[in-house]
Amino acid sequence: MSVVVRMSPILRAFTDNTSMAEVRGATVRECLDNLAAKFPRLKGYIYDKNGNPMLIILLNGQAVTGNKLDTKVSGSDEISVFIPVDGG
Repeated sequence: MSVVVRMSPILRAFTDNTSMAEVRGATVRECLDNLAAKFPRLKGYIYDKNGNPMLIILLNGQAVTGNKLDTKVSGSDEISVFIPVDGG
């Protein structure tokens, strides 16, 4: 199953300036893994050394964290990824 993944502008530096990609996967995690396989420079920015996501990940506009990475996806779903930004 293919799912659309949208990348924030900052991440596009690691995806050959691609703003969205279609990837295959049955879960959010599988989609992210396949996104990293498609854009290897992005791999080190998706997960930390413990396998926890370092990005803000949204599935259809809803935050996906921790064990929710194993949430099933369908072809009509959309994943968005952003780098967390602190500011003040």
